[in-house]
Amino acid sequence: MRDLRYKNLKEENDKILLHLTGKYQHLANIYIKKARGYAVKNIDTEMKINDTLLELDDYDSRNVSYENAITNDNLFIKNHIELLSKELKDPNRWKTILGLTLIALFIILWGIISIWMRQETPGKSPQNLSVEKISNTQVKVKWDEVDFATEGYFVWKVDSQGHVEGKYHTLMLEYIFDVEPNNNYTFYVQTKKTQYLGESKAVSIEYKN
Repeated sequence: MRDLRYKNLKEENDKILLHLTGKYQHLANIYIKKARGYAVKNIDTEMKINDTLLELDDYDSRNVSYENAITNDNLFIKNHIELLSKELKDPNRWKTILGLTLIALFIILWGIISIWMRQETPGKSPQNLSVEKISNTQVKVKWDEVDFATEGYFVWKVDSQGHVEGKYHTLMLEYIFDVEPNNNYTFYVQTKKTQYLGESKAVSIEYKN
């Protein structure tokens, strides 16, 4: 069943890759080759690849300028590759697996004890939100990096009529939103839950287009 799920997810990611266009497809192609060459070939890897491809597909489908969405190709790839679990190439594989298994059991035990001993602590909220106007129909929301926000951030917007759009997940420190002229918006950002910290309190910034 897991092998079938892995195969289906891999095929889905390949379809998303083909659906991308131009520079977005070029970047995704480089990323996916490095990701599959670097990481363990399992469902978790393909799920994280899927998150990254959907992030690119979101910008591409909304015709967001590549230069505005991706400020640094190498940094984008690096940040997303770091989320993957590296594949081990070891001639003494069974010894390595045994050692890693013992370490994993210790970490799991330590995690259970630490969770039992404490309640979940919210992460630190993002600071210094700003809105940069790109055009009459697009703005870029930015914020400062938050320590230990290893899983990235959630972003969403609410317009003056109370319509909510999001939550979108991103590993970057910025996100491009579509906006309409003569409308007021409130943009929200919060850190995503990690293994040790809960979601942060959402912070917001208002913008009048």
